[in-house]
Order: sequence, then structure tokens, then C-alpha cells
Amino acid sequence: MNEEDDKNALYIRTTKTASSYLVETLLDKNRNIALTDCRKYLTGPENKKTLNTYKNTFWFTSVRNPYLRAISCYKYGQTRKNWFDPKLTFEEYLEIDFTTVRDDYVATHNAPISFYLRTVLKEIKYFIRVEDLHNSIQQLCKIIGISNFTPPSKIVYETKYDKTEIPSLLTKDAKELVYKRYEEDFDNFKYLK
Repeated sequence: MNEEDDKNALYIRTTKTASSYLVETLLDKNRNIALTDCRKYLTGPENKKTLNTYKNTFWFTSVRNPYLRAISCYKYGQTRKNWFDPKLTFEEYLEIDFTTVRDDYVATHNAPISFYLRTVLKEIKYFIRVEDLHNSIQQLCKIIGISNFTPPSKIVYETKYDKTEIPSLLTKDAKELVYKRYEEDFDNFKYLK
């Protein structure tokens, strides 16, 4: 019997969607949930391998409001060496086409989630929404039959940027650029424009 046979769920870790928090609070305590990284889905062979290995498993991932994810990606990218010029404005950053970047780490941290999960999106049965993290985790546990896990009474997920910057970053033009870049995410994950 393979280790994968013991898994009743597969978490496809996506970037800038509270995934580190989810791994620490949910997956580390529940060994019957397998973990795979989103960067694997930028290449064909990994897609096929995961599809075959976990074909009878309940797939889930985490998503985030595209406006807030775009800001988080931008702020995170400003601290990373060689991702983009940290002096770029938010609007200039939004003009960069990260789907053409060869570095998988950079691409998955900046491209729409729908872009890098496009070949497996139809296999994903549940989306944990960062904006409703506590309820999403509780619902997931019910769906996959985890009764021995009690999430913290209050789940606190803090952004690593100053929330007071949001209004100045999300100008009308910036909102249009975010929508243009993340249109598939708005549609696939049912976020309002």
C-alpha cells in the first residue's frame, strides 16, 4: 500500500493565499492530507503524475480576493531580489506579464492562480477563501471527515503589509489593471469585480 493510499485529501498549495498558515495549522496536525506545491503545475509531467497518484482523492486549494492578492504579491515582490524594480509603482508592477517569467517561484507568486492551475483546475473540489478562513477550514473538515481537528477558536491571519495603504494603491486605474490580470481568478473563484 502506498502512502498516497492513506490520504483522503490533497492540498495544492498556492501562493499569497495564507498557505503557510494552512500548512502549519491544518496539515501539520492531519497526516491524512497530502500536500503538493503549485509550482509543479507549470510543467506537464508533474500534472500527469499528480493526477494519477491522487485520482481518488479530494482536491482542495486556497484562494484570495484578487485585489488583495495583487497587493500582497506586489509588497512581497518589493522585498525580493531581482523580481522587479522595487521602485515601480503598483500600476507599473501590474503591467508586467509574469506568465512569461521562466522562474517558477517568481511566476507563481505573481501570476493568476488560474494560470498555473489551469490543467488541474477542474479536479479541485473545494476552495478555502482567505477572507473567510475560519469557516472555510471548518467546512473543509466536515467535507473530508476530519473530526479530530479543532481549529483555533479564533483564526487570525495577518497580512504582512500596512492595510492603510490599500486605498492609495487601489486607484480606479489600478483596479482595472488588477481585473485585467486576474480576470480568470475573479471568474473561477467567484469574486466580484
